[in-house]
Amino acid sequence: MKFYGTPNMGVYERKTRRDIIKNKRPKLIFRFDEHGEYVTEDVALIEKLKCKFRYDEIEIENKEIEIKSENSLRHCKKCDFTCKTQGELLKHYREQHPKEG
Repeated sequence: MKFYGTPNMGVYERKTRRDIIKNKRPKLIFRFDEHGEYVTEDVALIEKLKCKFRYDEIEIENKEIEIKSENSLRHCKKCDFTCKTQGELLKHYREQHPKEG
């Protein structure tokens, strides 16, 4: 999705009570570019930003993103199983390939 805001404006995390007491600076989440645009596919971030900023739904046609997502897939060494997360792969190993004692 593409979000629109003030050019070069930074969006920060909300300050917690602990941060206020310790006088910590809030963490920068992202910054709009010089045209006031920010493009992301992070689902959690999209949900947070939808209520605050104007946006357009766009498809990012970037080969680097596709290659990165292909490389981030996890493959089982014992069968043809493929998944996105390490947790799913571990669950698969426990259920499908239990240790032989």
